[in-house]
Amino acid sequence: MGAIENLLFGIFTLAIWSLVYRENIVYRIAEYFYTGFAAALILVQGWESAKKIALAPLLKGEYIWGLVFILAIPFILFFYKRTRPLYMIPTALLVGIGTGIGMRGAIHTQIIGQLAGSMRPLIQATPLDTLNTILITIGTFGALSYFLFTTNIRGPLKVIPRIGRIFIMAGLGGAFANTGMGRFANMSGVLLNLWNKTEAIYVIAGALIVIAIDVLRQRMK
Repeated sequence: MGAIENLLFGIFTLAIWSLVYRENIVYRIAEYFYTGFAAALILVQGWESAKKIALAPLLKGEYIWGLVFILAIPFILFFYKRTRPLYMIPTALLVGIGTGIGMRGAIHTQIIGQLAGSMRPLIQATPLDTLNTILITIGTFGALSYFLFTTNIRGPLKVIPRIGRIFIMAGLGGAFANTGMGRFANMSGVLLNLWNKTEAIYVIAGALIVIAIDVLRQRMK
């Protein structure tokens, strides 16, 4: 990246992060720029994909791919009030196909895969693997019993849903921590890039000066 690219990188990075301080015009400008750039990028990528997947075979005589462009016409008609209901036809088709593909992947990975992973012999090759298998078994039955709403579990067995709640809380806490660490790692990478790019370093000082002036101006009101 050249000097101009590094400078723009620093300016827009700090402009987005300025929302942490408060809502301001600099953040909105950066937000509009990012949204417009992302929309333009998606439009270009979509057109390139349509040319590669549908237009090229259509020009070679595979006329079945013409259905892609026919189904795309209602998306344009969405902008006209009288023809707007036609937009629902390809939308329903895309939603149905996407739902079917998503459910197929979810059934194999999240249901069948997890069932196969939890139905293992308790005694494993090593003591640590055995302990992990026992914890998985206890956590599975405990979590399932916690969502058993048809009857109240009473007596000595009522401890099972409580154990399941503990496992659920631990799982949700681990997922939240993993997400937080991922965001922190992303932020750290951006900070390192901002610090290592000499042209963008000077933007930090300017941003701090602007924030200091704004704080003083707010206090003087």
